[in-house]
Amino acid sequence: VNSVSWAPSGAYDDGLPRLMTGGCDNGIRLWKRSDEMVWEEDVKMETEHSDWVRDVAWAPPILPNVNVVASCSEDGKVLIWTSEKKEDQAERWKSTLLNDFGGPVWRVSWSLTAQLLAVSSGDSDVSLWKQGLDGVWSQMDTMSDTAATLQEG
Repeated sequence: VNSVSWAPSGAYDDGLPRLMTGGCDNGIRLWKRSDEMVWEEDVKMETEHSDWVRDVAWAPPILPNVNVVASCSEDGKVLIWTSEKKEDQAERWKSTLLNDFGGPVWRVSWSLTAQLLAVSSGDSDVSLWKQGLDGVWSQMDTMSDTAATLQEG
């Protein structure tokens, strides 16, 4: 396991704690602690990562019954995972490619309001991403070791 992120408080109605992990097997897993106080694998995601998952980050809740997690990998991809819980149905996660950076991506981190996602890549840059009303993710800013620039778009 390379990374771990707790589910935010209130993400699940049953009150059981959950966390997401990413690992060297290119996989992402959702774990929950049972009533018997045992950690159990709840969901193994059908990942599109082709190399080690370096980080997972659970977004602060913004809509009821919707969970959002970002993952990044050695393969250069950042994926946004969403799950909408519906009554009497198993939880299903689907992924959307945020960007393929073409090189390792080390970390992903959400702003406190879940409006922006910061991505730290192997080229020593940090990029900030925001989802538009149309659901499309756009790069808003780039920060490097030497200077910060604002990209218009």
